[in-house]
Amino acid sequence: NSAAENILGIKKDQMFGRTSMDPRWHAIHEDGSPFLGEQHPSMGALQTGKKIKDVIMGVFNPANETYKWILINAIPLFENGEDKPYQVYTTFNDISEIRKTAKELKESEDKFRNIIESSPMGIHMYKLVENQLIFTGANPSADLPGTAAQKPAAPVDCPSSTRQPPRRGSGTTISRLCHSASPPRSTVN
Repeated sequence: NSAAENILGIKKDQMFGRTSMDPRWHAIHEDGSPFLGEQHPSMGALQTGKKIKDVIMGVFNPANETYKWILINAIPLFENGEDKPYQVYTTFNDISEIRKTAKELKESEDKFRNIIESSPMGIHMYKLVENQLIFTGANPSADLPGTAAQKPAAPVDCPSSTRQPPRRGSGTTISRLCHSASPPRSTVN
């Protein structure tokens, strides 16, 4: 179909006669190693007679000279009463953009983590769970000997009536999250 033509970068008539063993696919695993024809999901489903789902494969697209990443499902088809499949029905979805977005998100998280961990300022991190602040971690500077920053012994209760929404339009906002017996905690948004 036209979706397959776009993903694979070849026309339907060029696909006919090609098997998974054809080296022109230039198929690769996620680690960049060759995805040999006998390892393809269609071959596995044909040999085992079992569905093979959610296999990720990189396939070279000659039309735009890049690899497209596809998620493959292979379903064996049987003739009545036969134990061995006579053919395999294969579907695949282009997940190239999903992979790209996931990679960008990981890079962003790594960058944020490096900034937090290398900051000379002590930073404690909390999450709000059922109106309680739960300590989730701190950067190395927060736990330096001689600093006053300490992990709280128990969650801090945050009744919803004391939480104040952040002020809008002021750039950096500081909003008090809750009142407790200890000094009030604030967060910078």
